[in-house]
Order: sequence, then structure tokens, then C-alpha cells
Amino acid sequence: MNRTGLIRVLLSILSVFCFLWGNAEIRNGRKYLRFNDLITSSHPISLQSVMPSKSERSSSSKGLIILVFEEDIPENIRVAVEAARDYWEAKIPAQQAIWIQINMSELEENIATQVDVCYYNEDSEDLRGVPTSLASQILGKELGNTDVPDGIIRLNNALEWNCSFSSSSEYGFSVSYLCLRAISVVLGFGSGVSSEFNSEDGKEYFFFNCEVPSVFDKKIRNGNIYMSDLDEFSDELRDFVLSDNLRVKGENGEYDLYSSNPFIRGKSLVYLNEPTSLMHYELGDGDKFFTIDDITIDVLKGIGWDFGLDEGYASIKCDDIGDDGIGSAYAPHVFSLTLGNPLSCRWKFSLKNDTGNYEEVLNGENTSFVLPVISDVNNYYINTNGDLVGKIECEYVLDGKSYKAKPFSVSLELRPSIISVQKVDKEIFGDEYTVSFEVVYRGSEMISLEVLEENSSICVV
Repeated sequence: MNRTGLIRVLLSILSVFCFLWGNAEIRNGRKYLRFNDLITSSHPISLQSVMPSKSERSSSSKGLIILVFEEDIPENIRVAVEAARDYWEAKIPAQQAIWIQINMSELEENIATQVDVCYYNEDSEDLRGVPTSLASQILGKELGNTDVPDGIIRLNNALEWNCSFSSSSEYGFSVSYLCLRAISVVLGFGSGVSSEFNSEDGKEYFFFNCEVPSVFDKKIRNGNIYMSDLDEFSDELRDFVLSDNLRVKGENGEYDLYSSNPFIRGKSLVYLNEPTSLMHYELGDGDKFFTIDDITIDVLKGIGWDFGLDEGYASIKCDDIGDDGIGSAYAPHVFSLTLGNPLSCRWKFSLKNDTGNYEEVLNGENTSFVLPVISDVNNYYINTNGDLVGKIECEYVLDGKSYKAKPFSVSLELRPSIISVQKVDKEIFGDEYTVSFEVVYRGSEMISLEVLEENSSICVV
């Protein structure tokens, strides 16, 4: 019996439908699949790690991820989400913008974050089962926008959230850690398989929610058997999904995929059974794993995340800014091409504005390009490092042909600044008291604090 016939029979006997991540939803002509990051413990489980150094979170070949925040999200939550975004931008140099909407919603108590991922469902058969975040890179055009984003990340507003970047043991779910995981899912991490329960025979049947196996599904195997080769609603697919030795292939290696019998919705075939990976299946209150590890990157490369330009295309170099793209906004910088002697060049320097888009600031037509000192920073985005985010682009003519060089992204340092002081709490115990508060700041790895009591000459540092 084919899939259509089986579905018709199941409907006729009023079988109970039970989708893995909730129903796949069509929004403005685009299909979204839902993934839930489930809480497995009220205590920390994962390896704790500090947020990597600034140079590790910056790259001259960084991509562009545009966040669209719900209006009432607190500033400290926004900063922690942006930190995760900035880190992923340095790792995934997407030339087409990836659009992600950020909301806070009331979710079930065992769900930390909920992620809706947009999958390509237009005419091209080659791109079916590909998330639009990746499909846009393949097609060379943006598929996401404010109204139809590539992904939607919802944080459970009933949970206690922690916005700290330290590795110290603290309760509360880490915003940055959970968003690092959620962005991975938007990029295509996790299986698109879903299930229906047939009340007549008491069995659960599995099918591909994208109508075809997703790019992640095609990388899952058990021995010599690949999941994408099995028929939907078949006993073979059910036995495969419920087996306990599934592996997912990356570009260079293979990794244990979390699976279980019975099937655990939101966890099985979505996350890894690799304790040293960002995408390990366990999730505890207080976990802070701020590392985009080689395993996670290798799996994403395996599904198609590869942005190498064709050989022969020039890159842009700078006299005093290295591969991390970090320089000063208070000094000029000279850029040039790495390849040949171009007949002509058209340079463009853009800065990211408050909406997350790049805005042209300066252009030039010489064989080299001088970026002067930046004096006006108003209305431009300043990242969690306290830096302006810019991009150098060049179109050039060589041997009679026109080319575009690989863009060079820059992170231009500004002086540190404090954004806000909030959650001030004072408790008095007789002649003593304690004061706690939360400081949101950028442009520094740490801050020093001086406390001066009113009507007192004592200053505590």
C-alpha cells in the first residue's frame, strides 16, 4: 500500500496522529518543522566552559545572521542571544543573510527552547529537505525575511534564565548556551522524521516530515543501511528509528546519534550521544557549554555547509588586521587584493546598523582601499564585544573578466561601555546589608567595581 492509501485508511479508522515536533506548519507558503530542546535534569550535566576569547569569536570571513526580537524581550536576554549569534557568525560564513526571530513564550515545563525551522518546499527537487538557511546559500539569494524567517527560536518564559558568560556553577538556564544549540537546529541539525500512531495495531509508524528525507536524514545510518533508503510507514523504518546504534556522518567523521525505544519526541535522532559536543542530548539546569565544537561543525559541513569560493577568486587582505578581523576604529587600515594586478577595482565598506543589515558607508576605485578613522558610530550596531561590525567588498576586473572578491569582515574596537544596571536588590541585616545587581556591559572581558556609600568616605573596590 502506498503512502497516500495508508494515510487514507488511518484517517478512516480515526487513528490518533502524534507528530514528533508538533504539526509541520505551512506559513506564507513555507514549511516549518518544530523542534523542542527538552530538559533532562534539574542539575548541571554538561561540561562547563567559559565563553571563548574574543579572537575565537571573530573572523574576517564571518557570515550574517539577522535577529528579529520580540519587542518586550529584556536587554540582558538580547545581549546573551546576540553573543550566541556573533559566535555562530564567526563559524558559519554565510554570504546570504540568515533570518531568525526571537520570542519568549509560555511552553510546557519540560521544554527549554522551541525552534521552528523553515525548509525549502518549492519546485527544485534537489533542494527539498534543505533548510532555507542553507538553501539560500546554494541559490545565492536570501529566502528569509522579517515575515518569513529561516527560523524562530522561542525561550520558555516560565524558566529562570541566566545571562552570564562565566563557567561558575549557577542555576538558571543559560541563554547563550541554549541559543547556540537552537541556531545549530536552524542551520539544519536534527532529523526531520516524524511519527503517527495507529490505534488499530498499536504501532507507531514513521515518515519524513519534509515529504522527502532531509539533508540530515540522508546522513543517518545503521551499519550499511541508510535511513533515507527506507520506505515511509514501513516496519523496516520503524525498526531502524527505534534501534540503539545509529550514527550520523559528518564531512570527515561519524558520530553517535541519540536514539531510544520508546521514541522520545524532541530528543531521539535530533541530538547526539557525544558528551563533549554542544549538541549532546542531555540538558540540565545550570549547564554552560559555550563551545561550538569540531563535531557540531563537521556534521553541519556534512549536510552541505561549505562556502569556499572557486579557485582563482581573489581574497582581500589588510596590512594590520589578521584572520580574526579585529582592528581599531580609531586607526586607519589599508586593504588590497591577494591575486594579480586588477585592471580596475570598485571597493565598498559597510557597517551593520541597528536592524542587523549592512549599510554602505564608504566606497573607492583605487587598486587599494583605505578605511579611515571612524568618528561617527551613532545608529550602527555595536556587538557584545563593544565593536562595530563592518564588511569590505571588492568587485574587480582581471584579464577582461569581472569578479567579486571574498568579503573581508572586520570587528572594529571601541571603548568599553556599560549598557545598564538592573535587578538591584538590597537586604538589611541589623547594621549590615547586602546589595546585588546585574550589569549589562560590552567591550571588555571583565569589569572592576567601586562601591561608595552615601554619606561615607569609604570606597570599596
